[in-house]
Amino acid sequence: SVSAFGSARSFGSLAGKTVASPIVGMAPTPDDQGYWLVNRDAKVTGFGNATSLGAPQGLTPGSGVVGIALW
Repeated sequence: SVSAFGSARSFGSLAGKTVASPIVGMAPTPDDQGYWLVNRDAKVTGFGNATSLGAPQGLTPGSGVVGIALW
């Protein structure tokens, strides 16, 4: 679940949905109008104006993602 505090906005979450593995990271969009959540299996789900990206091809099963970052 995603909770907003202060001036932050919540654009949704995966609460109540079945996910294949735990969420391990969150990153905001550059304009702060959305965010991405990534799970350990590398599936990237977007909320707000963030586009859902799915999972990258070619990862070794069980390699395990530990976070997400924008640059």
